[in-house]
Amino acid sequence: MAKKRLYIAGCLILIMLAAGSWLSSGATKSLKDMEAEIQALKEENLKLKQQIQELNAKIDLLVSRIEKLEAEKSPAKPLDSFEEKPVVGNNNLPVIKIEPNPSEPVAKVIEIIDEDKKNSASQAKAEPKKDVVADAKKLIQDKKYAEAEKQIKDRLSQKPDAKEACNLLYYLGEAQAGLGKSPDAAKSYSELADKYPACEYSAEALVKSGELYEKMGDKDKAQKLYQDLISLYPFSKYASLAEEKLKK
Repeated sequence: MAKKRLYIAGCLILIMLAAGSWLSSGATKSLKDMEAEIQALKEENLKLKQQIQELNAKIDLLVSRIEKLEAEKSPAKPLDSFEEKPVVGNNNLPVIKIEPNPSEPVAKVIEIIDEDKKNSASQAKAEPKKDVVADAKKLIQDKKYAEAEKQIKDRLSQKPDAKEACNLLYYLGEAQAGLGKSPDAAKSYSELADKYPACEYSAEALVKSGELYEKMGDKDKAQKLYQDLISLYPFSKYASLAEEKLKK
């Protein structure tokens, strides 16, 4: 009888040990699954933050363009008209009232404006709009860097729209790099990325600017540009290139 009791007690102990081992392994597995899920959520959260940064940069560019267009469309304020003001002083003094006759100067102004419109229309017909971006690209392909640089700077001084300006700044950097003007080229690329973050060349410009600063010995500046690229354009093909450069 005693042996039977000992046998039963031993079986119970073995069952309890097996159950404890099973529960322990199950809890460990569940904890690992939770850790993996948390890590996946963290990565997804990081991607969403990066996408939000890109969208914010694009929104800022669009807002600035809208403000510029609204400023250009706002009508000019009319000139102040003549107002008859009360005369302050001795009422016994004679007052001479001068009535302006604006009809003649206004007619002259209208005539000048009409003439200017005619001249502008004739010039527009005689001189078709020049595609400076395409011309600059062709000059750079032909290695005529100095001529390309001059044409681009002349056009930029005329304050073109955002799309044309970002393209011009990219090719200005290309021309200056071809001339061996590394500081100027790096500055042009950086200006493009700063002013026009939604431009198609912005990510590439950050890489090229960083590479030029590296060649000039300014490694800190180069690393800052690579980090900006990864932060602003994480899904760009240039982001992986920037990551490789940061590891060196």
